[in-house]
This record gives sequence, C-alpha cells and structure tokens, in this order.
Amino acid sequence: MANLRALLDDFTADVVTRLATEGAGAHGLTARVRGNEAYVGSYDRWVVHVIVEDDRVVLNTIDPETGAWRTQTLASTDALEAEIAEVAPELAVAVDQLTVHRLERGRAYRIARDFTDTQGNGFVAGEVLVFESLDHLPHDDGNTVRFAGRGMWIAGDSETFARFGVLVVPADD
Repeated sequence: MANLRALLDDFTADVVTRLATEGAGAHGLTARVRGNEAYVGSYDRWVVHVIVEDDRVVLNTIDPETGAWRTQTLASTDALEAEIAEVAPELAVAVDQLTVHRLERGRAYRIARDFTDTQGNGFVAGEVLVFESLDHLPHDDGNTVRFAGRGMWIAGDSETFARFGVLVVPADD
C-alpha cells in the first residue's frame, strides 16, 4: 500500500504541475489521495479522478465542452502519464470554468445553452442575469442561485450542476 500511496502522490503532483503549466489554477489547484483513489482539481471542482485496482486503472476526467465525466480504463499506471499529458490542456480549461460557487455578486451572466433547472424552470440561451446570492441546502444537496428577478435551483448531483460552466458564462466573455 505504501508503494501505491507514493505512486498516487507522484501522479497528483505531476497533474497539478501540468495544469499550472497550462495556465490553470486561478482558483487554486488541490490534490487528494485516499486509499487507491486520487483526485485533482480546485476547491470547488474535481477534474481528475483515478482509481487504481489490481489489474487496471480507471481514469475519469472532465470534458470542458460538455461538463460530463469521461471514463477510460487503462491497462497500467504507466499509461496514466501519457494520457494526462494528452488531456492536460482540456483539463486546464475545465478546472477554471465557472461553478455556482464562483458567481460574483452584481456581475452579469449569460445563459450559453438552453437548459432546465432542478425545479423545471427553463433558461434560454442569450438570456442575461445579474447574480445576487447563493444558498446551499445541505439536506437536499441543492443550491438556490438568486439572480435579479429570477431564481435557479440546482441539485448538487445534477447534470446542470456538473455542466454549470458550459451552461452559464460571464456576460462580458
């Protein structure tokens, strides 16, 4: 187990360095190793999740275009370095994408793609909203996002939460 811990510590340090080299980290980069799993991301979003098992390695990375997890099964830990080198530029984009926790009070945001929130409220591409506040509801793992004249409800385990930076962008971008 000590060798696995050292391998995962080295892996996460390498990913953090690669992401920083790609210009990521405006919100800080962090890494965590727990048992046979490792995570890399920012304070509010993991973009890499690795699980090392006896006969395989499962690599999960965030796709910055869709906000969805991509899962790959690799034959060995040696394949991790090559794969991370290939996807590092995309991960650098994903780690710095907007999340509900990065919204700034008084700033205008534009809906980039049509979507429906957890409560069934529709949001249309092009709509501009000014952020007022965010409330987290731990009992439902939900977030109430308040914009001037409008609310948005997003469950923490929802596709909308995972894809937030693809669906909502700063209006001045």
